Amino acid sequence: MDTELRPSTLEIIELLESATGLPAQVTAVASLDTIAVVKPARGAQAAHHVMFNPMADEPPDYLICHECGIALRQYAPPPEDRVEMAPDEQGRQRVEEQLRGPKGPVHRYRLDDERTSSLRDKLYGGMMLQLRSTPVGLRVDEWLMEHYPDLGDLQESFAMGKMADDLAILSADVRSITPPRPLMASLALNGAYAEFWSRLWGQPELVTPYRDPGSYRDARALMRSFDAAPDDPAHDTDLIDEWALTLGLSGWYRWRTFPTPSAPTVTPPRAAS
Repeated sequence: MDTELRPSTLEIIELLESATGLPAQVTAVASLDTIAVVKPARGAQAAHHVMFNPMADEPPDYLICHECGIALRQYAPPPEDRVEMAPDEQGRQRVEEQLRGPKGPVHRYRLDDERTSSLRDKLYGGMMLQLRSTPVGLRVDEWLMEHYPDLGDLQESFAMGKMADDLAILSADVRSITPPRPLMASLALNGAYAEFWSRLWGQPELVTPYRDPGSYRDARALMRSFDAAPDDPAHDTDLIDEWALTLGLSGWYRWRTFPTPSAPTVTPPRAAS
Protein backbone atom coordinates (compact mmCIF):
# COMPACT_ATOMS: atom_id res chain seq x y z
CA MET A 1 0.00 0.00 0.00
CA ASP A 2 1.01 3.64 -0.42
CA THR A 3 2.45 4.80 2.90
CA GLU A 4 2.46 8.49 2.02
CA LEU A 5 0.51 10.28 4.72
CA ARG A 6 -2.44 12.43 3.75
CA PRO A 7 -2.15 16.23 3.84
CA SER A 8 -4.62 16.37 6.76
CA THR A 9 -2.46 13.94 8.73
CA LEU A 10 0.64 16.06 8.19
CA GLU A 11 -1.33 19.16 9.13
CA ILE A 12 -2.50 17.63 12.42
CA ILE A 13 1.03 16.48 13.27
CA GLU A 14 2.23 20.04 12.66
CA LEU A 15 -0.62 21.31 14.82
CA LEU A 16 0.52 19.02 17.63
CA GLU A 17 4.03 20.47 17.36
CA SER A 18 2.91 24.10 17.28
CA ALA A 19 0.30 23.68 20.01
CA THR A 20 2.63 21.96 22.47
CA GLY A 21 5.92 23.59 21.54
CA LEU A 22 7.46 20.12 21.23
CA PRO A 23 8.71 18.30 18.12
CA ALA A 24 7.02 15.23 16.66
CA GLN A 25 9.17 12.43 15.27
CA VAL A 26 7.38 10.47 12.53
CA THR A 27 8.74 6.99 11.89
CA ALA A 28 7.68 4.07 9.72
CA VAL A 29 8.16 0.86 11.73
CA ALA A 30 7.46 -2.36 9.82
CA SER A 31 7.62 -4.42 13.03
CA LEU A 32 4.87 -2.38 14.74
CA ASP A 33 2.12 -4.73 15.92
CA THR A 34 -0.62 -2.21 15.17
CA ILE A 35 -1.46 0.16 12.33
CA ALA A 36 -0.21 3.30 14.09
CA VAL A 37 0.49 4.69 17.53
CA VAL A 38 1.29 8.13 18.93
CA LYS A 39 3.28 8.38 22.15
CA PRO A 40 2.90 11.93 23.50
CA ALA A 41 5.91 13.66 24.99
CA ARG A 42 6.16 13.07 28.73
CA GLY A 43 8.84 13.28 31.39
CA ALA A 44 12.32 12.90 29.95
CA GLN A 45 10.85 12.20 26.50
CA ALA A 46 10.61 15.75 25.18
CA ALA A 47 9.21 14.79 21.78
CA HIS A 48 6.05 13.19 20.47
CA HIS A 49 6.66 9.87 18.73
CA VAL A 50 4.38 9.12 15.78
CA MET A 51 4.90 5.58 14.50
CA PHE A 52 3.04 3.71 11.78
CA ASN A 53 3.37 0.34 10.12
CA PRO A 54 4.01 0.78 6.36
CA MET A 55 3.09 -2.88 5.82
CA ALA A 56 -0.37 -2.66 7.41
CA ASP A 57 -3.41 -3.41 5.28
CA GLU A 58 -5.13 -0.17 6.28
CA PRO A 59 -3.82 3.40 5.88
CA PRO A 60 -2.52 4.80 9.21
CA ASP A 61 -3.93 8.30 8.80
CA TYR A 62 -7.07 8.06 10.92
CA LEU A 63 -5.33 6.44 13.90
CA ILE A 64 -2.48 8.94 13.76
CA CYS A 65 -4.88 11.87 13.63
CA HIS A 66 -7.11 10.44 16.34
CA GLU A 67 -4.21 9.86 18.74
CA CYS A 68 -2.73 13.26 17.95
CA GLY A 69 -6.14 14.72 18.81
CA ILE A 70 -6.09 12.98 22.18
CA ALA A 71 -2.58 14.33 22.80
CA LEU A 72 -3.76 17.83 21.88
CA ARG A 73 -6.52 17.58 24.48
CA GLN A 74 -4.03 16.30 27.05
CA TYR A 75 -1.83 19.34 26.47
CA ALA A 76 -4.63 21.89 26.18
CA PRO A 77 -4.73 22.88 29.90
CA PRO A 78 -1.76 24.78 31.33
CA PRO A 79 1.07 22.50 32.57
CA GLU A 80 0.09 22.81 36.23
CA ASP A 81 -3.45 21.60 35.45
CA ARG A 82 -2.57 18.61 33.29
CA VAL A 83 -3.46 15.27 34.81
CA GLU A 84 -3.68 11.64 33.75
CA MET A 85 -5.65 8.68 35.01
CA ALA A 86 -3.70 6.31 37.24
CA PRO A 87 -4.61 2.90 38.68
CA ASP A 88 -5.82 2.66 42.25
CA GLU A 89 -5.49 -0.36 44.52
CA GLN A 90 -9.14 -0.05 45.53
CA GLY A 91 -10.21 -0.63 41.94
CA ARG A 92 -8.03 -3.73 41.59
CA GLN A 93 -9.31 -5.01 44.91
CA ARG A 94 -12.94 -4.56 43.87
CA VAL A 95 -12.35 -6.58 40.70
CA GLU A 96 -10.62 -9.34 42.65
CA GLU A 97 -13.45 -9.46 45.19
CA GLN A 98 -15.89 -10.08 42.36
CA LEU A 99 -13.61 -12.70 40.84
CA ARG A 100 -13.43 -14.54 44.15
CA GLY A 101 -17.15 -14.20 44.98
CA PRO A 102 -19.22 -17.34 45.68
CA LYS A 103 -20.28 -17.56 42.03
CA GLY A 104 -17.16 -15.94 40.61
CA PRO A 105 -14.79 -17.32 37.96
CA VAL A 106 -12.16 -18.26 40.56
CA HIS A 107 -14.40 -20.95 41.99
CA ARG A 108 -16.08 -21.85 38.73
CA TYR A 109 -12.79 -22.47 36.92
CA ARG A 110 -10.63 -23.28 39.96
CA LEU A 111 -8.14 -20.53 39.22
CA ASP A 112 -4.96 -20.40 41.29
CA ASP A 113 -3.63 -17.14 42.74
CA GLU A 114 -1.34 -16.43 39.79
CA ARG A 115 -4.08 -16.83 37.20
CA THR A 116 -6.50 -14.87 39.36
CA SER A 117 -4.08 -11.94 39.64
CA SER A 118 -3.42 -12.03 35.90
CA LEU A 119 -7.14 -12.02 35.09
CA ARG A 120 -7.78 -9.26 37.64
CA ASP A 121 -5.12 -7.01 36.12
CA LYS A 122 -6.34 -7.69 32.57
CA LEU A 123 -9.96 -6.91 33.42
CA TYR A 124 -9.12 -3.86 35.51
CA GLY A 125 -6.64 -2.43 33.00
CA GLY A 126 -8.99 -2.93 30.07
CA MET A 127 -11.91 -1.34 31.91
CA MET A 128 -9.90 1.73 32.93
CA LEU A 129 -8.53 2.14 29.41
CA GLN A 130 -12.05 1.98 28.01
CA LEU A 131 -13.38 4.47 30.57
CA ARG A 132 -10.54 6.90 29.87
CA SER A 133 -10.47 6.64 26.10
CA THR A 134 -14.12 6.38 25.05
CA PRO A 135 -15.52 9.84 25.97
CA VAL A 136 -12.33 11.70 25.03
CA GLY A 137 -12.03 9.67 21.83
CA LEU A 138 -15.56 10.63 20.82
CA ARG A 139 -14.69 14.31 21.37
CA VAL A 140 -11.75 13.85 19.01
CA ASP A 141 -14.00 12.15 16.47
CA GLU A 142 -16.34 15.15 16.55
CA TRP A 143 -13.37 17.44 15.96
CA LEU A 144 -12.09 15.37 13.06
CA MET A 145 -15.51 15.27 11.42
CA GLU A 146 -15.85 19.03 11.66
CA HIS A 147 -12.36 20.08 10.60
CA TYR A 148 -11.03 17.14 8.57
CA PRO A 149 -13.96 15.55 6.70
CA ASP A 150 -11.56 14.10 4.13
CA LEU A 151 -10.67 11.49 6.77
CA GLY A 152 -14.30 10.38 6.92
CA ASP A 153 -13.80 7.19 4.93
CA LEU A 154 -11.09 5.94 7.27
CA GLN A 155 -12.98 7.13 10.33
CA GLU A 156 -16.07 5.17 9.31
CA SER A 157 -14.05 2.07 8.49
CA PHE A 158 -12.35 2.15 11.90
CA ALA A 159 -15.59 2.75 13.81
CA MET A 160 -17.37 -0.11 12.05
CA GLY A 161 -14.44 -2.42 12.72
CA LYS A 162 -14.32 -1.45 16.37
CA MET A 163 -18.03 -2.03 16.84
CA ALA A 164 -17.67 -5.45 15.26
CA ASP A 165 -14.80 -6.28 17.62
CA ASP A 166 -16.77 -4.96 20.60
CA LEU A 167 -19.40 -7.65 20.08
CA ALA A 168 -16.96 -10.23 21.44
CA ILE A 169 -18.00 -9.26 24.96
CA LEU A 170 -21.44 -10.69 24.26
CA SER A 171 -20.05 -14.19 23.78
CA ALA A 172 -20.78 -16.80 26.45
CA ASP A 173 -17.07 -17.43 27.06
CA VAL A 174 -16.29 -13.77 27.77
CA ARG A 175 -19.38 -13.26 29.92
CA SER A 176 -18.61 -16.34 32.00
CA ILE A 177 -15.13 -15.09 32.94
CA THR A 178 -16.07 -11.42 33.54
CA PRO A 179 -17.56 -10.34 36.90
CA PRO A 180 -20.80 -8.31 36.92
CA ARG A 181 -19.42 -4.79 37.43
CA PRO A 182 -16.67 -4.88 34.76
CA LEU A 183 -19.06 -6.67 32.40
CA MET A 184 -21.90 -4.17 32.74
CA ALA A 185 -19.49 -1.21 32.56
CA SER A 186 -17.91 -2.48 29.36
CA LEU A 187 -21.29 -3.24 27.82
CA ALA A 188 -22.50 0.28 28.62
CA LEU A 189 -19.33 1.86 27.20
CA ASN A 190 -19.64 -0.21 24.03
CA GLY A 191 -23.29 0.80 23.85
CA ALA A 192 -22.43 4.48 24.21
CA TYR A 193 -19.88 4.21 21.40
CA ALA A 194 -22.46 2.50 19.19
CA GLU A 195 -25.10 5.09 20.13
CA PHE A 196 -22.77 7.92 19.07
CA TRP A 197 -22.34 6.51 15.57
CA SER A 198 -25.92 5.28 15.22
CA ARG A 199 -27.18 8.82 15.74
CA LEU A 200 -24.74 10.29 13.24
CA TRP A 201 -25.42 7.72 10.57
CA GLY A 202 -29.10 7.15 11.28
CA GLN A 203 -28.50 3.44 11.92
CA PRO A 204 -30.36 2.45 15.12
CA GLU A 205 -29.50 -1.19 14.51
CA LEU A 206 -25.94 -0.49 15.69
CA VAL A 207 -27.14 -0.39 19.31
CA THR A 208 -29.45 -3.41 19.03
CA PRO A 209 -26.87 -5.88 20.44
CA TYR A 210 -26.74 -3.91 23.71
CA ARG A 211 -30.48 -3.71 24.42
CA ASP A 212 -30.98 -7.23 25.77
CA PRO A 213 -28.26 -7.19 28.49
CA GLY A 214 -29.96 -4.17 30.06
CA SER A 215 -26.88 -1.99 29.65
CA TYR A 216 -28.53 0.33 27.12
CA ARG A 217 -30.03 2.42 29.92
CA ASP A 218 -26.54 3.22 31.20
CA ALA A 219 -25.26 3.76 27.66
CA ARG A 220 -27.93 6.37 27.03
CA ALA A 221 -27.17 8.02 30.38
CA LEU A 222 -23.51 8.24 29.36
CA MET A 223 -24.44 9.92 26.10
CA ARG A 224 -26.73 12.39 27.87
CA SER A 225 -23.76 13.40 30.02
CA PHE A 226 -21.61 13.61 26.91
CA ASP A 227 -24.11 15.85 25.13
CA ALA A 228 -24.59 18.13 28.16
CA ALA A 229 -20.90 18.58 29.05
CA PRO A 230 -18.83 21.42 27.55
CA ASP A 231 -16.57 20.09 24.80
CA ASP A 232 -13.55 22.06 26.02
CA PRO A 233 -10.60 19.76 26.91
CA ALA A 234 -10.50 21.28 30.40
CA HIS A 235 -13.72 19.36 31.14
CA ASP A 236 -12.52 15.94 29.98
CA THR A 237 -11.68 14.73 33.49
CA ASP A 238 -15.06 15.90 34.79
CA LEU A 239 -16.80 13.98 32.01
CA ILE A 240 -14.82 10.83 32.78
CA ASP A 241 -15.67 11.19 36.47
CA GLU A 242 -19.36 11.57 35.61
CA TRP A 243 -19.26 8.48 33.42
CA ALA A 244 -17.51 6.58 36.23
CA LEU A 245 -20.28 7.60 38.62
CA THR A 246 -22.93 6.32 36.23
CA LEU A 247 -21.05 3.03 35.84
CA GLY A 248 -20.38 2.52 39.56
CA LEU A 249 -16.63 2.97 39.08
CA SER A 250 -16.03 6.06 41.20
CA GLY A 251 -12.97 5.60 43.39
CA TRP A 252 -11.57 2.84 41.19
CA TYR A 253 -8.84 5.15 39.83
CA ARG A 254 -7.13 8.42 40.70
CA TRP A 255 -5.85 11.48 38.89
CA ARG A 256 -2.15 12.32 39.05
CA THR A 257 -0.07 15.15 37.62
CA PHE A 258 0.90 14.62 34.00
CA PRO A 259 4.72 14.73 33.64
CA THR A 260 5.02 17.56 31.13
CA PRO A 261 8.56 17.73 29.67
CA SER A 262 10.64 20.71 30.68
CA ALA A 263 10.18 22.58 27.42
CA PRO A 264 8.38 25.77 26.39
CA THR A 265 4.67 25.35 25.67
CA VAL A 266 2.20 27.62 23.93
CA THR A 267 -1.53 27.98 24.21
CA PRO A 268 -3.19 25.45 21.86
CA PRO A 269 -5.36 26.93 19.09
CA ARG A 270 -9.11 26.50 19.40
CA ALA A 271 -9.12 23.88 16.61
CA ALA A 272 -7.65 21.37 19.09
CA SER A 273 -11.02 21.17 20.81
